[in-house]
Amino acid sequence: MLAIWCVGMFGRGYWTPDEPREADIAWRMSWQADKAVPLLEGEAFCEKPPLTYWLAAVPVRLLGTAAWVARLPNLLYAMITALGVGLLARRSAGRLAGIVGAAAMSTFLLSYQVAIWLATDAPLLAAVSVALLGAYRGFYAANTRERLRGYSWMHLALGLGFLSKSAAAWMVPATA
Repeated sequence: MLAIWCVGMFGRGYWTPDEPREADIAWRMSWQADKAVPLLEGEAFCEKPPLTYWLAAVPVRLLGTAAWVARLPNLLYAMITALGVGLLARRSAGRLAGIVGAAAMSTFLLSYQVAIWLATDAPLLAAVSVALLGAYRGFYAANTRERLRGYSWMHLALGLGFLSKSAAAWMVPATA
């Protein structure tokens, strides 16, 4: 399974009309002085928040402009997503549920597609999974310190989710 992930994420060029655009923005972000506003062909690109571009710019600056380099943060997002879902399942239904939840999240086709494309969806998925885990931990906390820790994780993840895909990051945790 890991081999399939690695080939899909690192063994190909850019796909879809969006991926080359996202890579260009990350490349420009890697060298531009003003990191607050992503640039596309020298013009401000404010359609999407900058988190994806900030984080993709780091390996691009360090390792070069190959397609697999720009997707490197997506591997981290995929691991965070699986870990968040696994810990949430474990916390709510036990150890076996945690293992099954993490494994299921790692093998869903949509989760795989989100992780192998350079787009803002992968950090969004990671942020939402951590936000849900934090909300659950805060709601079912036994004392104030645990409640504060859970809700702090939730708010931090919601902030990162907002920086990755705007207010869409709040939809699932808010309705849950």
